[in-house]
Amino acid sequence: MAEQLNVAMIQMQVGKSLSDNLAVARQKCGEATALGAQLIVLPEYFADMHGVGADPRDADHPPQSVELDSICTTLSEIAAQHKVTIHGGSFLERDGDHVYNTTPVYGPDGKLVTTYRKQHPFHCPVVPRGSGNAEIDFITPGQTVSTYEIRGFRIGCAICWDTRFPELFAAYRQAGCDLILCPAVFFAEVPTDIAFWESLLQGRAIDTACYIGSATICGQTDPPTNSLNSAEPVRFNGVTRLIDPMGGVLKRAEDHLPDLIHGTLHRSRLEEARQNFPAAMK
Repeated sequence: MAEQLNVAMIQMQVGKSLSDNLAVARQKCGEATALGAQLIVLPEYFADMHGVGADPRDADHPPQSVELDSICTTLSEIAAQHKVTIHGGSFLERDGDHVYNTTPVYGPDGKLVTTYRKQHPFHCPVVPRGSGNAEIDFITPGQTVSTYEIRGFRIGCAICWDTRFPELFAAYRQAGCDLILCPAVFFAEVPTDIAFWESLLQGRAIDTACYIGSATICGQTDPPTNSLNSAEPVRFNGVTRLIDPMGGVLKRAEDHLPDLIHGTLHRSRLEEARQNFPAAMK
């Protein structure tokens, strides 16, 4: 069991070209590997935002299975090329008649380690259920937790709006997780601010005495990708963070701009947090 784990999280702007987005992800993963990263985390919908907030069947890149999707094929290639674990943000996965918002994870050999399906598709009063624009209107909720292990560190999977549900994080703490990853998309038009998201991440870290990481997209993308029914481009707050198990911000990306953050997880810090705060979720 290793004492340390080196983690990198990529904050990137997502355009309408799937191939361009994948090329950016490939480049940034190479940069992260050069920094010594053993685990690289990409944002939610990092390769294809077109169709998000609309019926995914109308997307330029229709949902496919993990085995067939070109996003997943590329992630497998990147992982094998750099001999690193890739936590692949998320993509739209089709399974029969259902579409899921799914995280694929690939190991250093390029093989699929696990997948996680988002349990709480996004909706809120600004983007309500039944509006035809909320993620919940088209995405089937996942039903199970998913964990994997690197160098003795157990990692749990969540996606974006899942962070509002502490019971999911309690389940990961009970499963023995040391790091919980929450790739996300954070719409600038939704009336919250960066402190809102950062505080949520800090709260989940304190609840569980785990490291918490979130890689997000940033900048803007052109219509028709717009969950708010506007002809204007959609803007995203880049709020990529790595949170310490006692709630401190270990690493913070540049707000709104493409960036790459890199941090080291220490087992001794996890033990310190859990000894000092025994009331954390167990």
